[in-house]
Amino acid sequence: MHRRQWLAAYEKLVLLSDEYSQRIATCKEIMEVVIGGVYGSQVNWHKETLSEVISAILDIHYSLELKLRLIEAEKAFLARLIDRNRENH
Repeated sequence: MHRRQWLAAYEKLVLLSDEYSQRIATCKEIMEVVIGGVYGSQVNWHKETLSEVISAILDIHYSLELKLRLIEAEKAFLARLIDRNRENH
């Protein structure tokens, strides 16, 4: 792989990282709305339903966090390759 390809791959990872960060923020906002709705008595769900909703949101959140960490690791690896390649030229 050439330096240009590495840079292009790195740019794609940066965009993907931003997208996953936004999705994680959205999950956090949803949790705040759900929990705020419960405490404000605006959401009147059964405990089981509430538990399932929170569990699903947390599962999504953790999955996104894992994917984001993998992207960040790949970005770090590519950054090292790009820097090392720059030193060789």
